[in-house]
Amino acid sequence: MAYRPEAACTKRYGKSSDALRWDERHVVMVAMLHIVETLNPYGGVPVKLLRLAEQLDSARGRLVFAVFKPGRLDEAMERAGARVRLIGSTSPLRIVSLLDRMIREETPTVLCSHHTRGLLTGYAAARRRGIPLVHHEHSSAEYRRGIGALAARVILPKVDRIICNSLYTQRSIEAAYPGTAPKLCHVYDPVEERMFGANALTVREELGFCENDIVIGHIGGQIPQRDQSTLIRAVALLRRSCPQVKLLLVGDGPERSSLEALARTLSVVEHVRFAGYRDAGDVLGAMDLYVNPCVDEGFGIAVVEAMFAGLPVVIAKAGSHPELIVDGQSGFLYQAGNPDALAARLLWLIHDPDDAKRLGMNARAHAERHFTPSRFLSGYLRAMQPALIAQAC
Repeated sequence: MAYRPEAACTKRYGKSSDALRWDERHVVMVAMLHIVETLNPYGGVPVKLLRLAEQLDSARGRLVFAVFKPGRLDEAMERAGARVRLIGSTSPLRIVSLLDRMIREETPTVLCSHHTRGLLTGYAAARRRGIPLVHHEHSSAEYRRGIGALAARVILPKVDRIICNSLYTQRSIEAAYPGTAPKLCHVYDPVEERMFGANALTVREELGFCENDIVIGHIGGQIPQRDQSTLIRAVALLRRSCPQVKLLLVGDGPERSSLEALARTLSVVEHVRFAGYRDAGDVLGAMDLYVNPCVDEGFGIAVVEAMFAGLPVVIAKAGSHPELIVDGQSGFLYQAGNPDALAARLLWLIHDPDDAKRLGMNARAHAERHFTPSRFLSGYLRAMQPALIAQAC
């Protein structure tokens, strides 16, 4: 049976669920205290929270962030009207004590946790003060291992609400943690169009690309789950018939040395640029096609940014990717881990520039319909509803 706390509230107290339901006409003030590791301008979680702070006006809510470490987005959060408070401890008991003090001082309506440490300490602090705990899951259950997975197995079914960043993440958490299904929902991350900060031709020249090169791009940390090796292999296949194809890899990580070695082995090292971390607004304009070969991703912010940029996107049929596009209309899916399948999709777009243009235009329109910050805010506040109703009861 679906989780309906408003029905339970009506049964217990005789209150009308309509009086408690949030909608666009009846705005309830929500004070949220978010427990988050740090606020830095990379990674989906801090960026999502910044978009929330920018969109949430004072009539709808108030935001406080309890951070374990200072971050580069702290000042931006303050400018957006949120408060940032430093926990500054690694001791679980000390963290719970500090959170308890913050709850007394900030009087939040709801406590919001992110990642395993936030979940464990947030659960203890929320129960101590008798306020709802809304936990956020940002990736599949595969990323939580060891003692963290065991602790989450006990605690997650007891929180008031679990908000996931995609249906894929939601299904993964439900399968891994029995008893969580009634608490789960999903709200897609907010994404904004990246403004090009530099002339595209200038960036291409800086990266060593010519005007006539076909630049295939990817942005993401170089870790095993992102499977950039499949992309490099696909580019090696493409260059047999399209020698103007080049590859731009933006990001860094532990897999970089093995990816560079693979490029040398396949004799394409001169045609692959390992650019390290760069501003997406600069490099997206230098790309002709965008690829994400990741085999396990909770939500692809970089993919949606490429869609906003009007780029044709080709993404592995894995993780949340099938939720981001309509295959053949606003992007292409291919069999994950298969360089031949990826190369075939890319070759189609290279040989049919009109279709590539159509795909890029449709990708932008699709992103504007489904992944804007304003759409996120509306869905996010609705997702909070069961926890707020439970508290009102």
